Amino acid sequence: HLVLECALQTHPNHVIISEEVAEKGYTLEDLVNQVADTICRRAAEKKNFGTVLIPEGLISHLPYFKQLINELNDLFKGKNHDEQAQLSTDLY
Repeated sequence: HLVLECALQTHPNHVIISEEVAEKGYTLEDLVNQVADTICRRAAEKKNFGTVLIPEGLISHLPYFKQLINELNDLFKGKNHDEQAQLSTDLY
């Protein structure tokens, strides 16, 4: 819960918590809308500045990306370095 500790110390205007994202099934669009709402609300108050805390590894908690990461991990599982490199080239 590093992001929570950082939030307690820095008092950001918006915090994204990975566990909450996973629990509530937020999508990337949901998160973008939340941040945009915070920005708009602050702009209406003439506060054209602020801080948003985004945790490292957030993408792995988003439903669509979580599935994609799992599928990629399955695809690479059991392959040696050269096979993984070739697969990466083929996917790109």
